[in-house]
Amino acid sequence: MSCKYEFDETSSMDYDVVVIGGGPAGCIAAKYAAKHVSTLVVEEHTRIGEPAQCAGLISVRAAAESELRSKFRKCVCNEVSGAVFHPPTFRPLTVEGREKKAFVIRRDVFDRLLAEEAARSGADFLMQSKVVGIKRGSESPNELKIICEGKELKITAKVVVGADGASGITQRALGLRIRRLLSCVQVCGVYECDTNFVELFFGRSIAPGFFAWAIPVGEGVARLGLCVDVTVGGEPLRRLDLFLKRLRKEGKFKGSSFDFLTGIIPLGPPKLTAAASIMLLGDAAAQVKPVTGGGVYYGMKCGKLAGMLAAEAAGVKAAAREKVVSRYDGMWRREIGREIGFGMLLHRLRCKMGDKDFDRIFRVLDDERLLKMVEEKGDMDYQSSALLPMLWRLLMHPKTAVPLFLSLARSQLKSS
Repeated sequence: MSCKYEFDETSSMDYDVVVIGGGPAGCIAAKYAAKHVSTLVVEEHTRIGEPAQCAGLISVRAAAESELRSKFRKCVCNEVSGAVFHPPTFRPLTVEGREKKAFVIRRDVFDRLLAEEAARSGADFLMQSKVVGIKRGSESPNELKIICEGKELKITAKVVVGADGASGITQRALGLRIRRLLSCVQVCGVYECDTNFVELFFGRSIAPGFFAWAIPVGEGVARLGLCVDVTVGGEPLRRLDLFLKRLRKEGKFKGSSFDFLTGIIPLGPPKLTAAASIMLLGDAAAQVKPVTGGGVYYGMKCGKLAGMLAAEAAGVKAAAREKVVSRYDGMWRREIGREIGFGMLLHRLRCKMGDKDFDRIFRVLDDERLLKMVEEKGDMDYQSSALLPMLWRLLMHPKTAVPLFLSLARSQLKSS
């Protein structure tokens, strides 16, 4: 998708809403705003969805949230119904759902389908364009300085929606930054796997502060990657190399890899995500599940809120605009704030754990009734439904109670 404008070095355009970033969250926001007011999406890359920066595993609920309906099948590579959890040395535990739990998708196709829907609603797209300055307005609209095709373009916007990632310019415009980041790396490779199961690998020696994964794309092919919390460990490329060597030694990875990608995942939303006439969305607001790093569902859900509020704010007088925009922060936090808070607690706990701790926990969780509960209640998007009972069991078990309690106490003290 592309949109060309004829402009000179003094060109200027006026929009009610400008969305910075053409990912899923930004496109959904643009779609909902464009139904009512003039809307522009500014995207720095040449094509929507490229380069890919996601493992490409989304829940059934996220597929529905996209509102793509039958078109969604165009981006689906595989469907999975369960997961195999690999502790450092203890035997793997398998959780198998009774129905499909998630889709493995091509994010480039998925993102472009969402962009097409936004365009059908009336949104314009300005591709290969980078926002390099935002002059915030109070009584007057915001002024965006954009470099497009080597020339400077000025665009005014009554409301700006920042869906420009973990370190985008909209964060800086509000004087904010995300303090906790995951550094991620992934390849696609020839891998012996059951296409019905995602595999997750835990341990500080494998991926400090997070985990590694094997996501089956199709028969004999999987996406293999990992993330590390940069406050705990580093060198994700070296750790990926060690992980692939382990899989090769086990006879599962056949040594051929392709589709290399890297990315950053932000964790822990800032205290403020809306001010004046600017809203942060998606990764820019760290609207991400801390336990798994997934952000597509949360981003689209919050994108609808942002798009509707942006349109409403653009339709009122400047003096009343800030009041409308300020509602965004409370609205999205009521929807998913508690889930993110609980996830951050578990993430800080995970960052304190060593390989022996993981093995000890998996031994306690190796219980038929507990695993059955996870199969029935497990939810990719609202993870506390299964994780809270598991945490309670671990805190009550003599083998894990003291180490977990001490780790929880240390993590809470550090975060306060």
